Amino acid sequence: MAPSKAQKEYEAFRQQTLVAMKQERADSDAIPKKLYLSDLQIEKLSKYFDLWFDNDHDGVITKKDFDILNERILKYTGWKPQSGHARVVAEMHNSFWSCLMDAAHRYDFFREKSEVDLDAWLDMWGGMVVGAMSMRNFPYWVQLLPAVMFLIIDRDEDGHIGKEELKRYYKEFMGVEADKVDKLTDVAYSRMTGNGDFHLNNDLYSMVFANFLLGRTFAGPGQYIFGIFKTTNEDQPMRIIVPEDDPEEAVGLARKKSRAHFLIQQAKRADYDE
Repeated sequence: MAPSKAQKEYEAFRQQTLVAMKQERADSDAIPKKLYLSDLQIEKLSKYFDLWFDNDHDGVITKKDFDILNERILKYTGWKPQSGHARVVAEMHNSFWSCLMDAAHRYDFFREKSEVDLDAWLDMWGGMVVGAMSMRNFPYWVQLLPAVMFLIIDRDEDGHIGKEELKRYYKEFMGVEADKVDKLTDVAYSRMTGNGDFHLNNDLYSMVFANFLLGRTFAGPGQYIFGIFKTTNEDQPMRIIVPEDDPEEAVGLARKKSRAHFLIQQAKRADYDE
């Protein structure tokens, strides 16, 4: 039976709607996602690009940079290449590289697919931070980034980062000048731990990392993740505010299945496989 006039009109309307939706999506994807970032976020994420990932300092991130990063980590931690921790972190970085390539080139199909430049990097983060409120709003591979950093800094593997561990990380891994590292560590550790009220465990460190990604102004402890920023109000005390009914759970102190815990268990299993 031939379609009725009403059916034809409905189908024509449906097709027009689909075309309009596709065009709107194309127009949206054409907008550089880094425009969603504040100037401070662009500065922070650019430093993240330079200091952590672009290890050969050629202006792009390639697979080679991850190999150099793994070597830096082994030198700093003293892990043997075939140890559980080293193998888990290397596998994590392999997975991260694949996810980074997919995410960074999502909005531009004409970029070189074997590298990620700063524009693609910022566009990627601009697309991910829109609407995000915590690390849980990011893809799983992004959620693992602070967990890997936590394993690197927590040298005595007691489940929290102490002030001396943070100081060593700043000085030896991030290259903070010796005459600045003590003051920086005092301020940063106080801000990260709510003036010492909380242990800097994996979950609290993840919250600090989320503040680094999402903070649009100089506020909160996220600016101290890499020990590179200085604010005019850095000497002011900071207090982490949590609900009164269950403060430990709010900062993750009672959570059993943390990211770092998972990675530690995986590393121990990998030790047994040698």
